[in-house]
Amino acid sequence: MLRRDGAEAIQVLDAHKRAISSTEQLAGKPAMTTFRPDGDLPDYKTLCPPAGLKGCMSVFALDVYQRDGVWVVYVGNPVIPWYGDPALLYFMVGASLLIITMAAVGTHHAIGTTLAPVDAIRTELAEITATGLDRRVPAMWGYPL
Repeated sequence: MLRRDGAEAIQVLDAHKRAISSTEQLAGKPAMTTFRPDGDLPDYKTLCPPAGLKGCMSVFALDVYQRDGVWVVYVGNPVIPWYGDPALLYFMVGASLLIITMAAVGTHHAIGTTLAPVDAIRTELAEITATGLDRRVPAMWGYPL
């Protein structure tokens, strides 16, 4: 049994593609994937999910040359989502909604306060037109009309 040492899953296959050793969640299971590295360099693929595991993982494959042939070591690590931690995502969405709501309420209040005198003039003009033409609109903001 292999220790994880920071990796989620590790599996070693011999030249005959049999699992020789693995971490506990892959013990007794077939190979987590079938891809092989090209050349001497390690290769990786994102698998959703690898065989015998749950969730999407980045699986790295490395060839190891032994006397009986080429063995493959697979190492799987969970894929980190673009948004990082789900709790942080929920907090940021909630905070954004709260800020947007506060800005909307503040804007509505400021516009309502600013336009209140204009609405009063509009209401007075509507009454003057409806009841009598001898009335005048009162001075607003200290300026005579």
